[in-house]
Amino acid sequence: MSSGTDIRLATVDDALSIARMSRDLIERGLGWSWTPLRVRRSTVDAATNVALAIRADLPVGFGIMRYRDDGAPAAARGQSHACAAGDRYATRRLARGGRPGRWIGQVYLGSRPANSTGREFYRRLDYAEIQTVRGYHGGVESSVRMAKDLWLEQPASA
Repeated sequence: MSSGTDIRLATVDDALSIARMSRDLIERGLGWSWTPLRVRRSTVDAATNVALAIRADLPVGFGIMRYRDDGAPAAARGQSHACAAGDRYATRRLARGGRPGRWIGQVYLGSRPANSTGREFYRRLDYAEIQTVRGYHGGVESSVRMAKDLWLEQPASA
């Protein structure tokens, strides 16, 4: 990531900016699924972390990580800042999903098939393409599911 980019947890006040990035950069042509209300709810959900990448006081990327007992799906913008935001938070203590002593072993994310730049960036972060989910985006477009195994990155004290 380039210098001058800060990554922090998003607040409810960031919901509109994040929703607009999702609509304009991820969901373009698919309808608007990640609306401001849905993002706002995610920022206060105990099982979700919403990370926001900021450069020069402007939002430049985001990652939404939902935690479950069987894994942590991550939705992140197909740009380097968001990918790094999702990866940075997923591979650090924040990836415990707010539960002390609980570590996430795997991270899953989706990318539009045409997003070759984003998919290549994820591969450089050690994500592997594991599946194509047909009709994932509103029955209109598939999604390429990618995964990263974090067990090898788990601290010995965990």
